[in-house]
Amino acid sequence: MRGKRLLSAVAVFLFLLSSCSGDGGTGGSGGDGDGGGNNPPPTTQKPTAAFTTNPGWAAVGVNFTFDAGASYDEQDLTSNLEVRWDFENDGTWDTDYSTAKIVTHAYDTEGEKTVKLEVEDTDGNTNTTTIKVSVISASSPHVSGVITFQKVPITEEGLKGIVPKPARRIAAQVVRSSDQMVGAEVYTDNSGAYSFQVPSNSTIYIRAVARIDDGSAKVVVTPPGSGLVFTAISGNITMGTIDKTGQNFLILDSNRGSGPFNILDVILQAYDMVHTANPSVTLPDLNVRWSSSNSNGTYYDGYNNIYICGMRTSNCGQQIDSDEFDDHVVVHEYGHFVSFQLYRDDSLGGSHRLWDRLDVRVAYSEGFANAFCGMALNDRLYLDSVGTNGSIIGVDFNMEANSEQSDAYDDYANEISVCNILWDLFDSNNDTARSKTDTLSYGFGPLNNAWTNTTLKTGADLMYLYPVVDRLIALSGNEAATSAILGMENVLYPEPAGSTFTDVSLGGSRNNVYIDGTHAPNDDGFNKYAANRFYRFKIGVATNVRVSISNKSPSGLGLGIYLIRKGVYVSQTSSSTLSVSNLAAGTYVVNIQAASGPAGTYNISIGTF
Repeated sequence: MRGKRLLSAVAVFLFLLSSCSGDGGTGGSGGDGDGGGNNPPPTTQKPTAAFTTNPGWAAVGVNFTFDAGASYDEQDLTSNLEVRWDFENDGTWDTDYSTAKIVTHAYDTEGEKTVKLEVEDTDGNTNTTTIKVSVISASSPHVSGVITFQKVPITEEGLKGIVPKPARRIAAQVVRSSDQMVGAEVYTDNSGAYSFQVPSNSTIYIRAVARIDDGSAKVVVTPPGSGLVFTAISGNITMGTIDKTGQNFLILDSNRGSGPFNILDVILQAYDMVHTANPSVTLPDLNVRWSSSNSNGTYYDGYNNIYICGMRTSNCGQQIDSDEFDDHVVVHEYGHFVSFQLYRDDSLGGSHRLWDRLDVRVAYSEGFANAFCGMALNDRLYLDSVGTNGSIIGVDFNMEANSEQSDAYDDYANEISVCNILWDLFDSNNDTARSKTDTLSYGFGPLNNAWTNTTLKTGADLMYLYPVVDRLIALSGNEAATSAILGMENVLYPEPAGSTFTDVSLGGSRNNVYIDGTHAPNDDGFNKYAANRFYRFKIGVATNVRVSISNKSPSGLGLGIYLIRKGVYVSQTSSSTLSVSNLAAGTYVVNIQAASGPAGTYNISIGTF
């Protein structure tokens, strides 16, 4: 084992924790009645009272936080429900009714306390529930230590070795063994350290939760199709009356327990890069769907879920594959999430290979995600392990290896070329290819400024490499140096006319246009360059617009018509005519797409009706 030796390494067991209890503490609920049938429930139905506490125990004078946000009513919004609190359950309400659901309270005496919540709806119906909390002495002992996990490093020979890594900024809970009460929840620091105050002469254990949450980003690792969150627990710790330090524990890979924590660790590294450049941005909550039996592939779903393969000895998709320690793969998918949520991404998705000439939107999206993971990990070598226990490398490319690329692959429609261009704009290494030299070292900030720029996000007709480069030059200058970096990948700048769009006027047409949606087995055709043609037109006033396809050869050529404005789909059809009434003034793109083969030709006209 490489790395610093742990003070202690106790056995760790992998458990799943309900995400509903992911905020720490304990919870209670009460209520009666049900709606029934198709008719609204009677207005005499009681609301459901529910609340959580964090911590579950605290020292004299330390605040408990009680949260009644889980209370609900069949007729009223939770925000309209009023609540009040009796902190001693002695029959005297300590607060007035309020719509505020969160309250804090500290006790001045030790002992077990019963907290009572009453909820009232707008019809005056009420319901109550209680929770017990423990108040311990201010001199009660503390337990502290460091949580680490076993990382299996990826090398050019596959996954090899074990390295202990700190479980940085994850949720950690202290649990009383006798009754499973969650005493408190904290987030570890960057060294994986935690500290809790606990009852004297008690037996407790520490639970690591696969969740990070700093208020600007929340990420949890859960099995696909489950609301549970992965956890790992230490062995029991018997407390006396004095502090116990050095209660370190190691989350093991032998039971597949450490994978979720490596996923969080590399995502956290990428998030820190994004957050430094965008300190005021709050990202949506993200679920990473992984388990040791997930065989449904590694991908981002376009919303709030990333799926990660976990199969070390059987197929995930078309091959044996587990990706929880393939750091570039994990951060690649996180890059898609960031691009969709913070920047702009018009990708069609679908399968793709490194050597494919892709639809320009797909090539940019995949190239961005490749470069993003290199930037976040500060590692230009992209590795993806496959095979039993990740024993071989399935994907291996160097983002700096411009001169090693064949001219056939160098193109703004190829994801590796897009990746290499973005990487060269970012990195500090001044390399040379095709008699051109990379002299720019922007780092992440200027690139981020281009990606977040409103003109790019809302103004580009489609999102692909050239609009990004145009915006970067507009913000940062250096056109000649930027053009040289594109030239290293055999990409001309500015974009040659007609490379992506055929500009037409209303009433215009094009004949015998070639299109090809054929594809290899186990591949997609719709997302390839040859399967998509783009026509751009502008209207100055609201107009009835019709797009028509004719003279398809062969006659069975399957084509779709998509009308797009600034990346947003306005209308679409799989028939030969698309008609839109009263289309607003603006610039539009018509995308003719072949979902699959065979190759063929067609005529297109764009006019009015």
